Amino acid sequence: MKRSFKCYIGARVVLADYNIEKGNQVVKQLKVKTGYDVDVFAVNPSWVWTSIQASMPEVIGHILFIIFYPILYILEFILAKTPKTGARTSVFCTVEPTLQHRHDFYFEDCAVETVSSLCTNYELANQLWKLSYEAVGM
Repeated sequence: MKRSFKCYIGARVVLADYNIEKGNQVVKQLKVKTGYDVDVFAVNPSWVWTSIQASMPEVIGHILFIIFYPILYILEFILAKTPKTGARTSVFCTVEPTLQHRHDFYFEDCAVETVSSLCTNYELANQLWKLSYEAVGM
């Protein structure tokens, strides 16, 4: 597996964990500092077929791309969402009035889901966040 794909997977885990943990922190801090009660949600749009797949030949190599792309294309046709349908859960969390004053939820397909244990490992999240900062020179 190419390094860039491993980095992509790692970044997704960091973002999921970061969104959940930092979202909860933002809610608490805003309540204490301003008195505002804000609603924060972590949202997973699922597999959305976007332009990121355009770099696949460089990521996995041209031979593997020729072999696996037809399979991936079929899976994409069956399982992946368009950007428009992928945005549905984000829009739902924004406009659904029954979600007011409910803070620590993780949503997939417009429904509350349980997060993986990997996304609640806050020590790992902080380590990955620090490494990410260092990797981009911040």
